[in-house]
Amino acid sequence: LPSNGGYVTWVTAAFGPFWGFIEGFLSWISGVSDNSIYPVLFCDYLKHVIPATEVGWPRTICVVSFTLVLSWLNYLGLNI
Repeated sequence: LPSNGGYVTWVTAAFGPFWGFIEGFLSWISGVSDNSIYPVLFCDYLKHVIPATEVGWPRTICVVSFTLVLSWLNYLGLNI
């Protein structure tokens, strides 16, 4: 039967609830770590254009600002 849950549903059906939970938890960890890379990567590229953003408070402001902008866009939702 169709259900929401993606891979968690498949893994739970095939291997049981413990492995379904492990798959869901690891997918969540993967998503969090993957999404946290983008602001840092953006600021690493930006430091070649604006060297002041390489270290210290300017870098922190850059990372936090980019994170807030991406979070705001996620909150609004994008229609393509």
